[in-house]
Amino acid sequence: MQSIILRKLKLAIVFVSIIAGGCQTAFIGQAPAGPGAATESDLTPWLATATNIRRFGCLEEINVPGQQGSYETWALETPVAAQSVEIDVRACAGAAEDFRGKNVIIEGKLIERGDRHLPLIVAGRMIPADENGNPLPDPVNHAARTPQPDPVTNEREPLAAFRSSDFVAAAQP
Repeated sequence: MQSIILRKLKLAIVFVSIIAGGCQTAFIGQAPAGPGAATESDLTPWLATATNIRRFGCLEEINVPGQQGSYETWALETPVAAQSVEIDVRACAGAAEDFRGKNVIIEGKLIERGDRHLPLIVAGRMIPADENGNPLPDPVNHAARTPQPDPVTNEREPLAAFRSSDFVAAAQP
C-alpha cells in the first residue's frame, strides 16, 4: 500500500517537473511593448527562446504615439513593409547613431510580440549595407536611403530649402 502511494507520488513529481521544465517560458507572459520596451526593459526571459535573425533595411529613430504616451524608439524600415521591426540598440548604440537613416544589416535575436506590436530585434551587430542589402566593406562608403517624397509638398527633401537658407548659414559658427 505504501509503495503504491510512493510510486504515485514519484510519478506526480516527475510529471510536474517535466511540465514545468518544458513550459518554463510559458509563464513569462507577453514581451514588453510601448515606452521603454527597447530601451529600459529586461528582455532576458524572452531572449532565452528568441530566434537568431539577420535582417536588412533602413535604420530610423522614430516617434511612436500610443495609449501609454509618445516615445522615441529605433526601427528598421525593410523593403517589405510587413517585415519592419522595432530595434533594441543598447548593445550597439554608437553604431545606431552613426547609421541613422542609412541601410544596414541587423544581426540579433527576434522577439515576437503578437499582432498588435511590431516584432523586436535585440541587435547584437549592425553592418553597413548598400541599397541591395549587400554588406559594405567600408562604413565610410555607407549608402544613405533614397528619400521618399513628402506627402504634403511632394518634395524629396522638404528641409533642403531651409538648410540652404541664409538663416542656417548665419547660424553656423
